[in-house]
Amino acid sequence: MISLETIEQARERISRHIRITPVVMSAALSELAGTQVSLKLEHRQLTGSFKLRGATNAVLQLTQSERDRGVVAASTGNHGRALSYAAGAIGSRATICMSHLVPENKVAEIRRLGARVRIVGSSQDEAQVEVDRLVAEEGLSMIPPFDHPWIIAGQGTVGLEIVEAMPDVAAVLVPLSGGGLAAGVAAAVKAVRPDAKVIGITMERGAAMKAIRYSSSMRGTRSRLRSIEVSPTRSAAASDWPMPGRIRCAKPFSTTWCLLASAR
Repeated sequence: MISLETIEQARERISRHIRITPVVMSAALSELAGTQVSLKLEHRQLTGSFKLRGATNAVLQLTQSERDRGVVAASTGNHGRALSYAAGAIGSRATICMSHLVPENKVAEIRRLGARVRIVGSSQDEAQVEVDRLVAEEGLSMIPPFDHPWIIAGQGTVGLEIVEAMPDVAAVLVPLSGGGLAAGVAAAVKAVRPDAKVIGITMERGAAMKAIRYSSSMRGTRSRLRSIEVSPTRSAAASDWPMPGRIRCAKPFSTTWCLLASAR
């Protein structure tokens, strides 16, 4: 369980290394929803997504010898970019393992930040096998993208900023994905404002969390998901909102353009 104190300590630790992003009211989404809706603009973070918070919180807690050996992670892009930046900021170096499905623009940006890149296989699972090998053979410190208390505490700083910007927030909608952001935000928001709802959002046709939980519970085992290559979709501009029956968010580099917070 990640405590409020742990998240507050993370905020202090990373404060000189990340950007406090704005919370802005969206007139279009508010009209569409029939209530005030604000956006937490984490796409304005230094590396384009919230991932920098968790990665920075993690590398700052490594010993000097661990920093000297370097860090490693599997990534589909955003965590790799964040970890590469965070490692470089403390004089360390990141090795990022990715599948060949990761878009070249993300791979190029990670290389530009000074990371060593390993392209392995066609899934996150295969990239993780390479991570495990590097940990065993080279003594690198693994910094996972979401399932680590240091990562969750770092992402939880988003929640602290939301409740400070919106003291009367009634509900916070969080992209789910691996769950690190949702777990951290939920811990922070519920600790400060217990009556607020925190709702995880995922794609109906790509509900990885639901699929893996259902499969695991039915079989009593851990399940693995297969990755497939899909054609990229066009990012929606602000002028596209509101759209009948759906809401789309522009995605420059990050997988998460916005975190929505609605107030009474």
